[in-house]
This record gives sequence, C-alpha cells and structure tokens, in this order.
Amino acid sequence: MDTKQNNINNTIGLRETLHIYAMHLTGSRSLAEELVQETTLRIIQKLDTCRAIGDFESWAKLLMKHIFINSVTPPIPTAHTIDCNYSSNAADKDNTPICNSKEVFYIVSLLPSQQATIIALILQGYNYNQIAQKMGISIASVKRHISQARTNIKKLLKE
Repeated sequence: MDTKQNNINNTIGLRETLHIYAMHLTGSRSLAEELVQETTLRIIQKLDTCRAIGDFESWAKLLMKHIFINSVTPPIPTAHTIDCNYSSNAADKDNTPICNSKEVFYIVSLLPSQQATIIALILQGYNYNQIAQKMGISIASVKRHISQARTNIKKLLKE
C-alpha cells in the first residue's frame, strides 16, 4: 500500500480521536465537528506534500491545533494612518499639519487609561467588536469610551 493511501486510511481511523481533541479545543459539539471536517480536508489536501516526521496522529493533531488557532485569532490589524491635515475649521485647510504623530500619541497618553487603550487599539486597526472582546467589555462600553475620549481630546486640543 502506498504512503498516500496509508495516510488516507489513518485519517479515516483518526476521526474519533480528532473529534475528542476538537471538543477539548472548542468546547462545542458543532464547532468540534466543523474543526474535524476542516482538518480532514486539509490533511487530504496536504497528503502529496506530507512527510510527517514521527507519528501521523501527532501531525494531524498539530495541524488541527493550527487551524483552530488561526480561526480564533483575529487577523493582525493594519495600522490606520492619521490624517493630521484634517480640520473642521476652513481656515486650517492650507495643508499645514495641525498635529504630528508624536502629538497625537501624547494627547492619547493624557486620556484616562481605558480611553487611551481603546483609542490606541483603533489606531492599530481593531474594530469595535474586536476591542470589546479584547478588553472584556460590551460594544456599547467601547462606543461610550470613544465618545468620552473624543470629548476629552477636544478639550485637550483647545488648551
């Protein structure tokens, strides 16, 4: 029996073991089944390139773990650029920067801790949902902190 067919047979034989491991990772029967299906599909896709060092079961579990981690880890956010030329005041529209990035970060550092953290996460590209999850607060709280931060920033800019 060739290696590819042997790996397919091993994959089929591992479904129960993979399901138990997936339950351990996800804590949910439906998510575990989806993870097993995705892992099985990936194993079959990688059979031609598979040169699992050591035990096939360990390789399959490692692959499942990576799939799981990639599914629950938010993508690395892209940093937002700060438009320092923006102003609501028409007199400031002569393309003279109102602030530079050092000033922006200094102003953010003057905010209360939670507000500063949330604004920093927004500048890093996180959305409200990701921020709420990361900080363990509701989306409504994120929005409230942003509103308060805006008010505080306006006060700081007037000083």
